Amino acid sequence: MLPPRPPALPPAPRSWVVRAAAAKIRHQNDPRANALVAALAIGVIFALLLAAGGFYLGVGDAVTALLPYAALSLAGCALLCTAVYRLTLRYDMELTAEGALPPLADPYHVAMAEGLVDRGSLGWHPWVNRHGYVLAGQRLREFGVRRPGGTIFLQWTCALSCAALIIISQVWDEAALHPVNLILPVLGCAGYVVGALTHRSASQSRREHAEAFREKYEAWGATGDPYFPGFPERGPGRAGPAPARRVTPPGARR
Repeated sequence: MLPPRPPALPPAPRSWVVRAAAAKIRHQNDPRANALVAALAIGVIFALLLAAGGFYLGVGDAVTALLPYAALSLAGCALLCTAVYRLTLRYDMELTAEGALPPLADPYHVAMAEGLVDRGSLGWHPWVNRHGYVLAGQRLREFGVRRPGGTIFLQWTCALSCAALIIISQVWDEAALHPVNLILPVLGCAGYVVGALTHRSASQSRREHAEAFREKYEAWGATGDPYFPGFPERGPGRAGPAPARRVTPPGARR
């Protein structure tokens, strides 16, 4: 018998949130492909930046300068892609150390579960709560939540790098101080500064909500939730019920 229905009703997620949840399900069940895509994306961006820098410096005017520059650029892209692949794969494996989302999970349920974890409250559907329990555990293992000081340090480092880019551009070329050329560095610097100043309180809130959700779910499971992982009825041969049909909170648009 299920426990009484919890009072929290998750809001209906938007379509882009559901698509993001579907992507998260695919990434967690295929971390190597996710790491490969991330490495290739970073490699392409880095290669474009090197190509733009070479064009700005006029490297292509001389073959003797073009070949070494191209060789060093390719080597740098290869090293960067390898490092990003290994780091992304390691981070994904650590994130899902206690379990990943089921490969056949409904993205709509996962999106609803993310909203419940943000609030630290249980929902009214067992499968949504089960996905929320998994997501809450993953949130507690996120680098920004587990080590907020390290994230703040990285953000201040990026802010100082943007400021240094502005100063170096001024020394290199006075035309770089044109407002059009300063938009991205200034916005980047301001964004990193705001993130560094607000990250500690935001990460503390995310941690508290995730811990509250896990505590409530474990207490709920102790009362006899058949979907709780450790409930006696889920023994050998009882992998759990089939995925329930998509549910919509009362009053929400279908």
